[in-house]
Amino acid sequence: MRCLVTSALVVATTGLATAETAVPVATKPDEPIARAFSPARAAAYIDGVGLDWTRTRGCATCHTNVPFMLARPRVKGGDQAPMREVRDFLEGTVKKWETEKPRVDYEVVATAFALAGNDAATTGKLHPLTKGALNRVWTIQKPDGSWKWPDCAWPPLEHDQFYGVAYVAIAVAQAPDGYKDTPAAKAGLDNLRRYLKTHPIP
Repeated sequence: MRCLVTSALVVATTGLATAETAVPVATKPDEPIARAFSPARAAAYIDGVGLDWTRTRGCATCHTNVPFMLARPRVKGGDQAPMREVRDFLEGTVKKWETEKPRVDYEVVATAFALAGNDAATTGKLHPLTKGALNRVWTIQKPDGSWKWPDCAWPPLEHDQFYGVAYVAIAVAQAPDGYKDTPAAKAGLDNLRRYLKTHPIP
Protein backbone atom coordinates (compact mmCIF):
# COMPACT_ATOMS: atom_id res chain seq x y z
CA MET A 1 0.00 0.00 0.00
CA ARG A 2 2.85 2.40 0.82
CA CYS A 3 4.26 2.08 -2.72
CA LEU A 4 0.90 2.91 -4.29
CA VAL A 5 0.34 5.91 -2.07
CA THR A 6 3.85 7.18 -2.73
CA SER A 7 3.42 6.81 -6.48
CA ALA A 8 0.22 8.81 -6.47
CA LEU A 9 1.65 11.60 -4.37
CA VAL A 10 4.41 12.32 -6.87
CA VAL A 11 2.23 12.31 -9.99
CA ALA A 12 2.28 15.54 -12.02
CA THR A 13 -0.83 17.48 -12.96
CA THR A 14 -0.76 16.85 -16.70
CA GLY A 15 -1.38 13.81 -18.84
CA LEU A 16 -3.55 12.13 -16.25
CA ALA A 17 -5.77 9.19 -17.10
CA THR A 18 -9.53 9.42 -17.40
CA ALA A 19 -12.30 6.92 -16.74
CA GLU A 20 -11.87 5.75 -20.35
CA THR A 21 -8.25 4.75 -19.78
CA ALA A 22 -7.34 1.31 -21.06
CA VAL A 23 -6.50 -1.47 -18.66
CA PRO A 24 -2.73 -1.45 -18.02
CA VAL A 25 -0.77 -4.22 -19.67
CA ALA A 26 0.37 -6.83 -17.18
CA THR A 27 3.98 -6.39 -16.10
CA LYS A 28 6.54 -9.07 -16.91
CA PRO A 29 9.73 -10.16 -15.11
CA ASP A 30 11.87 -9.38 -18.16
CA GLU A 31 10.24 -6.02 -18.86
CA PRO A 32 12.89 -3.32 -19.49
CA ILE A 33 13.27 -0.53 -16.97
CA ALA A 34 12.13 2.89 -18.18
CA ARG A 35 14.89 5.38 -18.87
CA ALA A 36 13.15 8.06 -16.81
CA PHE A 37 10.26 8.30 -14.39
CA SER A 38 7.04 9.42 -16.05
CA PRO A 39 4.45 10.91 -13.66
CA ALA A 40 1.79 10.79 -16.39
CA ARG A 41 2.35 7.08 -17.03
CA ALA A 42 2.35 6.35 -13.30
CA ALA A 43 -0.99 8.15 -13.00
CA ALA A 44 -2.44 6.26 -15.96
CA TYR A 45 -1.34 2.98 -14.42
CA ILE A 46 -2.87 3.49 -10.98
CA ASP A 47 -6.06 4.94 -12.48
CA GLY A 48 -6.35 2.00 -14.83
CA VAL A 49 -5.68 -0.62 -12.18
CA GLY A 50 -8.19 0.89 -9.76
CA LEU A 51 -10.90 1.09 -12.38
CA ASP A 52 -10.23 -2.34 -13.82
CA TRP A 53 -10.45 -4.01 -10.43
CA THR A 54 -13.73 -2.26 -9.65
CA ARG A 55 -15.26 -3.06 -13.02
CA THR A 56 -14.13 -6.66 -13.40
CA ARG A 57 -14.18 -7.87 -9.79
CA GLY A 58 -17.13 -5.84 -8.55
CA CYS A 59 -15.46 -5.11 -5.23
CA ALA A 60 -12.98 -2.90 -3.43
CA THR A 61 -9.76 -4.45 -2.24
CA CYS A 62 -7.24 -3.35 0.34
CA HIS A 63 -4.29 -3.36 -2.06
CA THR A 64 -5.72 -1.61 -5.17
CA ASN A 65 -8.71 0.73 -5.24
CA VAL A 66 -8.89 1.24 -1.46
CA PRO A 67 -5.48 2.97 -1.09
CA PHE A 68 -6.12 4.56 -4.50
CA MET A 69 -9.00 6.50 -2.94
CA LEU A 70 -6.66 7.97 -0.35
CA ALA A 71 -3.81 8.68 -2.74
CA ARG A 72 -5.56 9.95 -5.87
CA PRO A 73 -7.03 13.15 -4.36
CA ARG A 74 -3.50 14.25 -3.44
CA VAL A 75 -2.73 14.56 -7.14
CA LYS A 76 -3.65 18.13 -8.03
CA GLY A 77 -5.24 18.79 -11.39
CA GLY A 78 -6.11 16.40 -14.13
CA ASP A 79 -9.29 14.45 -14.75
CA GLN A 80 -10.83 13.10 -11.57
CA ALA A 81 -13.21 10.76 -13.43
CA PRO A 82 -11.46 7.51 -12.40
CA MET A 83 -11.61 8.42 -8.73
CA ARG A 84 -15.24 9.50 -9.02
CA GLU A 85 -16.19 6.19 -10.60
CA VAL A 86 -14.55 4.20 -7.83
CA ARG A 87 -16.15 6.52 -5.28
CA ASP A 88 -19.58 5.95 -6.84
CA PHE A 89 -19.03 2.21 -6.58
CA LEU A 90 -18.10 2.44 -2.90
CA GLU A 91 -21.09 4.64 -2.11
CA GLY A 92 -23.31 2.19 -3.98
CA THR A 93 -21.92 -0.59 -1.81
CA VAL A 94 -23.00 1.27 1.34
CA LYS A 95 -26.47 1.85 -0.11
CA LYS A 96 -26.84 -1.86 -0.87
CA TRP A 97 -26.37 -2.65 2.80
CA GLU A 98 -29.77 -1.07 3.43
CA THR A 99 -31.41 -4.15 1.90
CA GLU A 100 -28.61 -6.72 1.68
CA LYS A 101 -26.03 -7.99 4.12
CA PRO A 102 -22.40 -7.21 3.26
CA ARG A 103 -20.68 -10.08 1.53
CA VAL A 104 -18.03 -10.32 4.23
CA ASP A 105 -17.17 -8.28 7.32
CA TYR A 106 -13.98 -6.88 5.84
CA GLU A 107 -16.00 -5.39 2.98
CA VAL A 108 -17.44 -3.02 5.58
CA VAL A 109 -14.04 -2.18 7.06
CA ALA A 110 -12.36 -1.57 3.70
CA THR A 111 -15.25 0.52 2.37
CA ALA A 112 -15.36 2.72 5.47
CA PHE A 113 -11.58 3.14 5.33
CA ALA A 114 -11.62 4.18 1.66
CA LEU A 115 -14.52 6.62 2.01
CA ALA A 116 -13.21 8.24 5.19
CA GLY A 117 -9.78 8.77 3.67
CA ASN A 118 -11.31 10.13 0.48
CA ASP A 119 -13.54 12.55 2.41
CA ALA A 120 -10.53 13.82 4.35
CA ALA A 121 -8.51 14.33 1.17
CA THR A 122 -11.28 15.96 -0.89
CA THR A 123 -14.12 17.89 0.76
CA GLY A 124 -12.88 17.72 4.33
CA LYS A 125 -16.47 16.89 5.28
CA LEU A 126 -17.90 13.58 6.45
CA HIS A 127 -20.30 12.32 3.78
CA PRO A 128 -23.51 10.75 5.18
CA LEU A 129 -22.71 7.46 3.44
CA THR A 130 -19.22 7.48 4.94
CA LYS A 131 -20.71 7.99 8.38
CA GLY A 132 -23.11 5.13 7.72
CA ALA A 133 -20.23 2.84 6.75
CA LEU A 134 -18.23 3.82 9.83
CA ASN A 135 -21.22 3.28 12.10
CA ARG A 136 -21.74 -0.16 10.59
CA VAL A 137 -18.13 -1.05 11.37
CA TRP A 138 -18.94 -1.05 15.08
CA THR A 139 -21.88 -3.42 14.66
CA ILE A 140 -19.56 -6.19 13.46
CA GLN A 141 -16.73 -5.60 15.93
CA LYS A 142 -15.88 -8.81 17.78
CA PRO A 143 -15.93 -8.95 21.60
CA ASP A 144 -12.14 -8.85 21.73
CA GLY A 145 -12.14 -5.52 19.84
CA SER A 146 -11.06 -6.86 16.45
CA TRP A 147 -12.87 -7.69 13.20
CA LYS A 148 -13.16 -10.83 11.13
CA TRP A 149 -10.24 -10.34 8.78
CA PRO A 150 -8.83 -12.62 6.07
CA ASP A 151 -5.96 -14.70 7.39
CA CYS A 152 -4.65 -16.38 4.28
CA ALA A 153 -0.88 -15.84 4.57
CA TRP A 154 -0.81 -12.98 2.06
CA PRO A 155 1.22 -10.38 3.93
CA PRO A 156 1.06 -7.62 4.79
CA LEU A 157 -2.71 -7.09 4.64
CA GLU A 158 -4.41 -10.48 4.40
CA HIS A 159 -2.14 -11.95 7.01
CA ASP A 160 -3.54 -11.56 10.54
CA GLN A 161 -6.22 -9.84 12.59
CA PHE A 162 -4.03 -6.86 13.44
CA TYR A 163 -4.52 -5.25 10.03
CA GLY A 164 -8.29 -5.08 10.33
CA VAL A 165 -7.89 -3.27 13.63
CA ALA A 166 -5.28 -0.95 12.13
CA TYR A 167 -7.57 -0.17 9.18
CA VAL A 168 -10.40 0.86 11.47
CA ALA A 169 -8.10 2.96 13.64
CA ILE A 170 -6.80 4.84 10.59
CA ALA A 171 -10.29 5.25 9.13
CA VAL A 172 -11.61 6.82 12.32
CA ALA A 173 -8.53 9.02 12.69
CA GLN A 174 -8.99 10.36 9.15
CA ALA A 175 -12.77 10.79 9.31
CA PRO A 176 -13.68 14.51 9.25
CA ASP A 177 -16.13 16.41 11.44
CA GLY A 178 -14.99 14.90 14.71
CA TYR A 179 -16.41 11.47 13.99
CA LYS A 180 -14.05 9.90 16.53
CA ASP A 181 -15.89 11.76 19.29
CA THR A 182 -19.33 10.37 18.47
CA PRO A 183 -20.84 7.94 21.00
CA ALA A 184 -20.66 4.99 18.59
CA ALA A 185 -17.02 5.65 17.79
CA LYS A 186 -15.98 6.18 21.41
CA ALA A 187 -17.37 2.85 22.54
CA GLY A 188 -15.83 1.01 19.60
CA LEU A 189 -12.49 2.71 20.04
CA ASP A 190 -12.38 1.68 23.70
CA ASN A 191 -12.68 -1.95 22.60
CA LEU A 192 -10.15 -1.39 19.82
CA ARG A 193 -7.60 0.02 22.28
CA ARG A 194 -8.08 -2.97 24.56
CA TYR A 195 -7.31 -5.25 21.63
CA LEU A 196 -4.09 -3.36 20.83
CA LYS A 197 -2.98 -3.50 24.46
CA THR A 198 -3.45 -7.24 24.64
CA HIS A 199 -2.24 -8.05 21.13
CA PRO A 200 1.16 -6.43 20.43
CA ILE A 201 2.13 -5.78 16.81
CA PRO A 202 3.08 -9.16 15.26
